[in-house]
Amino acid sequence: MKLHVNLIFFIGACLGYSQIVPIDYNYLSIDDQSNLYIKDINNDMLVFEGTYKFEQSNEEFTLVLERVEAHEKGGEYGKADMLLGNYKYVKNGVEIINTLNQAITQGSPDDVYHFSSMYFRPGKPVNFIFEDPVNSKWTSYDSNVILSTREILTSSGLVEQKVLRMKTMIVGFLNLNDDPEASQRLRIPKEMTLIKVD
Repeated sequence: MKLHVNLIFFIGACLGYSQIVPIDYNYLSIDDQSNLYIKDINNDMLVFEGTYKFEQSNEEFTLVLERVEAHEKGGEYGKADMLLGNYKYVKNGVEIINTLNQAITQGSPDDVYHFSSMYFRPGKPVNFIFEDPVNSKWTSYDSNVILSTREILTSSGLVEQKVLRMKTMIVGFLNLNDDPEASQRLRIPKEMTLIKVD
């Protein structure tokens, strides 16, 4: 019997099973993260999933967020459950950016998405890396997102709405080759309040 238990343990170790840690664990303190799986054990990310909209006179921003399980982070990092998303921004009736047609697939570091959660702590603001399909080869962006609820009065009474408050800023600019097309500008509104529509 002891031989069987040891054999099972040995085979499991050889197959490289990941060390699973919850998303609220301080996984940055773990030296070797290559076999780490940062898992949304309590499904805290699911409340963020859905489509959110911001509309203001001549501007419209749509963001679709989805939780992807066991997303491979690539390099020396393991896997993590992450919030990933794509978006569309229209200003004065002109489509400025649209990545909504780029499907989020399951778990490859080569997936195409333009919003990704980096560090997720339940009950805290979520930091996203935001990518502009044109400017992100020079500029890196960081979006701080807070999810809250508010009540609005409708003809059928008080209704609770989910609201994302999003603030985006430029955190880095790199133009090593003095590319004349390089731009440091932000092509979406810097601050928005988005309402969940589905």
